[in-house]
Amino acid sequence: MYKVKRRGIFGVNELSCLLVALLCILCGCSASEKISYEYEAFEYVDHTTYAIKDCIGVIDDVLEIPSEHDGWPVTDILDGVFQHRHMKEFRMETVVHIYEEAFQNCLDLTSIDFGVVETIGHCAFRNCTDLESVTIPKTVTTIESEVFMDCSNLESVYFEGSPDTIGDHAFEPGVTLYGPAGSSVEEYAKNNGLEFVSWVR
Repeated sequence: MYKVKRRGIFGVNELSCLLVALLCILCGCSASEKISYEYEAFEYVDHTTYAIKDCIGVIDDVLEIPSEHDGWPVTDILDGVFQHRHMKEFRMETVVHIYEEAFQNCLDLTSIDFGVVETIGHCAFRNCTDLESVTIPKTVTTIESEVFMDCSNLESVYFEGSPDTIGDHAFEPGVTLYGPAGSSVEEYAKNNGLEFVSWVR
């Protein structure tokens, strides 16, 4: 979907990451200290950014994506990186692209701070069954198909803007969508039999 040129791999050796994670568990480190990442550099047309390609270690209640690595912004979370993890809160400031299935089956996830994200990939948050409410920032332009499918407790989704694209079956039946009147959100709700409530933050 995004055309990137792979420049190389930077980060910590996998075995070292596992040893660090084990030591953290034994020493009772805080949640942030228990998280270790591997990064892969992507070279775009006019700048370089980092993507999280893997997560090795233990995540407790809060997952906060680092804003930069080696002086460059972290802008991408690749396919399936945080599947089946048990964090309750997820925060990010510089991430622009969340790829498919990145957070699928995070059954304890209750809170998402999307920051400045622009695209949310296919099934990115599928089966996050503890989610009850989500706010989509106005920076989001694309929500791909089935992003919030099987989120059985999700009742309300608040849109601060009007995304260019909302994919098929992005939400479970019965979800109420809140957003600007006349927006793509209202049209999507109408076409998919979902309740829409006019709302502006």
